[in-house]
Amino acid sequence: KKVVAVSPLMRFKIFAPVTAFVTAAQHLRASSCLSAVRMSASTVANESPKRRMLFLHGMLLNPDLYKQKLGKDFFERLEMENWECHFVQSPRAGTGGGVYDIVKGLFPNEESYPEWFNSVDQVDGTKVFDGVEKSLEFLQNYLNEQPKFDAIGGHSQGATMASLLTYLVENEPGWIPSDKKWGGVLCMNAPNSFEKERSFVERIQKSGASIDTPSVHVFGGSTDETWEGQQKLQTVHYPDHSKIIQHENGHWFPSNEEYVGAIMSALNEL
Repeated sequence: KKVVAVSPLMRFKIFAPVTAFVTAAQHLRASSCLSAVRMSASTVANESPKRRMLFLHGMLLNPDLYKQKLGKDFFERLEMENWECHFVQSPRAGTGGGVYDIVKGLFPNEESYPEWFNSVDQVDGTKVFDGVEKSLEFLQNYLNEQPKFDAIGGHSQGATMASLLTYLVENEPGWIPSDKKWGGVLCMNAPNSFEKERSFVERIQKSGASIDTPSVHVFGGSTDETWEGQQKLQTVHYPDHSKIIQHENGHWFPSNEEYVGAIMSALNEL
């Protein structure tokens, strides 16, 4: 396991899943500008062909929000680093509840609030995550129709999906053509749900298999209430092929150049 040590320059306290979205909105207003770094990276990027990354959105956050607001600086920097980002939206609409109401309140003019799956409480107190298999089927069809991606990434719920997709590609021959297998995974702020989802996650854990594809795991640190889930997700990736970057911005994208630069360096090594 390789750990990139990054000093905690910014701290955001998160005490519940709902407050994560409020914190994200506050973080947007305080996001620093990385324009000087982008200009430098652009000069290098123009000298070689771009690598393709498929990025999977988090719960209730559509791709346009990432591109225009939530991760705008991050994705602009990623493109300057020679990555061509592609976004795909889940066909599954958000199913309501407290988090849904909060997100809709923060971003009231969005046309959609998609999710890849949602939790359903069971009588025994456990949770089953509804929609995972249908979302994987949708993504399987999408990947079969697209040119090969060099890497797959995701934020929060999307990080879970990126890992599940990679596991299937490695362990179920023919799931997609072998020549379309990507060479790296970016998992940003995975949710706690990964350790509880009972079908695909338990399949990985019980099989004893590890995800061998090189991976970069961005942890929100102890200020992110999904900290435990982020650690659980990383454990199913082969440790010698995974790198951890820890920041203290909570359940969101780091905007400070020290954090962003560490992520870019790790991705460029994939």
